[in-house]
Amino acid sequence: MTYFFLEKFNKKFSKIFTHITKESEGILLNHAWPGNVRELKNLFENIVMLGQGHEITADMLKEKSLGRERDSHVRKENIRGDHFLGLDSLEEFYVSSKVNIIRKVLNECNGNISKAAEKLKIDRSTLNYTIKKYQIGNTICKVNQMNVL
Repeated sequence: MTYFFLEKFNKKFSKIFTHITKESEGILLNHAWPGNVRELKNLFENIVMLGQGHEITADMLKEKSLGRERDSHVRKENIRGDHFLGLDSLEEFYVSSKVNIIRKVLNECNGNISKAAEKLKIDRSTLNYTIKKYQIGNTICKVNQMNVL
């Protein structure tokens, strides 16, 4: 599966990654993969898009918090806005931006997940997963309740 994603994103981003180091394979095999295939896909998309060279290295995976203990979710106090200042990593910036966009679109769609998923051009199940993962649903429900009152 890893080489499938490697080839797919090489084509998409006009890159030339040819292999994954043995150390990297060990890290990938030992990771829990709570996000299943989606997490693997997103990892490879990000690495290939931003990476340089011909091989996926352990350092690239460690930059993405694989191979070391990682937080189960981004701390809420770090999800602030659309700037990088004050955030500890590019990943936190990415998550912050993603959460803010989803909140905005959910508010525009009055909490209708199907409409929001369509507007975001993602699968409804992907949106549901993201809402649960980053606990976005509770905020939207509160906002919708305030709008009704």
